[in-house]
Amino acid sequence: MENSINGILLHRVIRDSLGNPTDSVILEVNKNFQNLTGLSSEETTGQKVEDVFQDPIILEKLKKLEKTKKPVRFEEYLPQFDKYLEIFSFPTVEDEYATVFLDISSRKYSEGKKEEIKKELTSRLKQQSALSEISQLTLSQLSLKQIFQKTVKILLDSLEVDYTKILRYIPEDHELEMEAGVGWNDPGNKPYRVPADINSQAGYTLMSEKPVVVQDLSLETRFSGPQLLVDHQVTSGVSVIIGQIEDPYGVLGVHTTSHRIFSSYDVEFLQSVANVLAGIINEKHVTQKLEESEIRYRLLAENASDMISTHDLETNYTYASPYCLELMGYLPEELEGKNACLFIHPDDIKTVIKSHENLLSSQKTTKTTYRLKHKQGPYVWVESTARILNPQTGEIIVITRDISERIRAEEELKSSLKDKEILLQEIHHRVKNNMQIISSLLNLQSAFINDSEAVNILRESQNRVKSMALLHEHLYQSREMDRVNFKHYVKNLTDNLLSTYSSVSSNLKREILVEDVRLNIETAIPCGLIINELLTNSLKYAFPQKEKGTIFLKIYSHQDNYVLLLGDDGVGLPPDLDPESTQTLGLRLVHNLVNQIDGKLNIKPSKGTCFEIIFKEVQYKKRI
Repeated sequence: MENSINGILLHRVIRDSLGNPTDSVILEVNKNFQNLTGLSSEETTGQKVEDVFQDPIILEKLKKLEKTKKPVRFEEYLPQFDKYLEIFSFPTVEDEYATVFLDISSRKYSEGKKEEIKKELTSRLKQQSALSEISQLTLSQLSLKQIFQKTVKILLDSLEVDYTKILRYIPEDHELEMEAGVGWNDPGNKPYRVPADINSQAGYTLMSEKPVVVQDLSLETRFSGPQLLVDHQVTSGVSVIIGQIEDPYGVLGVHTTSHRIFSSYDVEFLQSVANVLAGIINEKHVTQKLEESEIRYRLLAENASDMISTHDLETNYTYASPYCLELMGYLPEELEGKNACLFIHPDDIKTVIKSHENLLSSQKTTKTTYRLKHKQGPYVWVESTARILNPQTGEIIVITRDISERIRAEEELKSSLKDKEILLQEIHHRVKNNMQIISSLLNLQSAFINDSEAVNILRESQNRVKSMALLHEHLYQSREMDRVNFKHYVKNLTDNLLSTYSSVSSNLKREILVEDVRLNIETAIPCGLIINELLTNSLKYAFPQKEKGTIFLKIYSHQDNYVLLLGDDGVGLPPDLDPESTQTLGLRLVHNLVNQIDGKLNIKPSKGTCFEIIFKEVQYKKRI
């Protein structure tokens, strides 16, 4: 007995006065029994069997043995010892029995694990099949509601739950509304709604942004209710988000009335279904928008006052809107299949083909002006805007507008502008000629005057007139009728003055630096007169002995202003001269002209004379 690897218990039947068995008393246990059960020999020997064993099944089996005296064998999990035991009990001598205990826990656990794995594998295959079936719904022509209803039915069978539901999130109400479900009581006229906050499992799922697993709703502390689950006696469940976390469609949920521990595989499967649904929802929405867009496009195309057409890569018409009848005289069906180049003016075909090539190479919208042939014969000026409609097929959409009236208006405007330009050139030319006549008259008049001072006055007046005549000459020769290239004008003006006073200027070095600026006539005339006066003063008074020296003229822009520097290194101005109160005509004229262009006159200290005039271009003021 002590050498046995099994636990052994010897016991004898106790009988009442009538000889009926009432219990058994333990006679002996071996060491392996003690190791197996954790009960020592002292705790068991001499004790009644029912006082030692708590499991009613083992007591029942032993009583059956005592009645029938036939061996019994059975396997049982005994919570008292937390073991699976194989028990074999048989009679030895009159009223004495031996019971052998074998620990089979390892085998049982192994068998249980295999069964569990088998069950899990079956469940996974079932879920995989369900996921495939739901994915196939993407290809169906069913409505979204029909797909939802089929999905919740498939989930009910594949997960073996009591309830399934799809809830749509309604942001403006901050609620979730049941779109489809199985197992729930009829809600009546209004669908079930639950709050989208911690007062429902679905709301908490949106807030937590992850799957929510509930083992026992009555013990839940993360959220409360909702009444929908309570009324349907829900105990366990799983809920996951449908769609993107930042913009969810809603929540997918499954529930049971009995206690259930959902595995991670169950949660993954449910999330996969939710992801498939999100894809279906998105595709349905895109399809719906495309259909709505196509309807709108058709309405616009058929009622537009422009011709809308589509073309293949070879520019053949594949569609033309009804307006083509008014624009070209053709019905849409007469144009379809024909090449667009057949209707384009021969002189414009190269332009249109080049624009088409640019469209294909750049993939950017192009705009082309050309002439289209009308069915009745004449050509119509049109403007077409084209872009790629379908990059895969190369289909092109073109919007063509009749611009005949605009072309006529542009031609009339160009003609009118040309007439006005010629008129303005003629005005400047005549002004210049009249000033030359005045200059010639002054020159003739000076020939009959013997007073040298009077001659000088006439010469200065003649130079002033010449400076204005020169400016008008530049204007009528320029392409811009209202602006003067001041650099060229200043060069001609200074050349003219230096030629007039050649007896002095031949000994002088000239430093003339003028930026390439263009001034309007309101600014150019005063500036020309200022240069005429100041340069004349330098030539007349700076070098009285006709000695060698330098005169300089600089014009440049500085920030928002122009700066004119003009001077010499001659004898300089009288120390007591005040240009603002001087009685000399030249400087008084300069002072007035500077005011006319809102400028500022400074006399800078230097060897000789240096005038600085800072001014801005005078803005033209309408006179009528």
